[in-house]
Amino acid sequence: MTRVWRSGGSKVVMRVGVHVLTEHPQKGLVAVLQKRPKYEPPDGRKCNNGSLERYAYGFDPAASGKVEEGEDFEQARDRELAEECGPGFLRSLMEDKKVVGPYLIYETDTTKVYAFFVPFRLVRRMNFVRERRQRYLAERDLMLATGDLREHETGVPNDLRDKGNRNLFMFSEYRVALENGFKRLRSCVKVRPRKRLKKKRKKEKSVTP
Repeated sequence: MTRVWRSGGSKVVMRVGVHVLTEHPQKGLVAVLQKRPKYEPPDGRKCNNGSLERYAYGFDPAASGKVEEGEDFEQARDRELAEECGPGFLRSLMEDKKVVGPYLIYETDTTKVYAFFVPFRLVRRMNFVRERRQRYLAERDLMLATGDLREHETGVPNDLRDKGNRNLFMFSEYRVALENGFKRLRSCVKVRPRKRLKKKRKKEKSVTP
């Protein structure tokens, strides 16, 4: 079932999202997000801060979108992954034995969000097809500074953005799903033993009488 009908006969849009997590060599467990750019539509309609895209400078999952008529959530998930990350990346998810998932990490009547854990080498195969979208690797501690993107339809203001991208504005359902994804997939990260620092022994100088 891909549509829910209200008593008035109006359609409720069903949505699906996919978070992709990986292990970065230096940062550990991170999520691969899409960063919305400053965009110029043909009509030239401007928003806040000179931005011409709704919710500009916000962050999205690796893939997300609406469930089309006749699709279930799983079919919509695979289609969105192929459309937004490339069909080659979708094939890698299905064929690579080191991929973990998908896990259902968030669910309501109208929205489902899934999560995959992939080897870091597969991240390079993700080719975001939406114009000028940037790939961003988000660490778990950044989720503490995440705001609700729905409050900034005309673009995230300059005073709430900083050069380090420490404030990640996402839609609330995707933020909650990402927190669940970090908890669910943290066991995929290898726990590396800390290297012990070898103390250099000082050579005792022989004292000659």
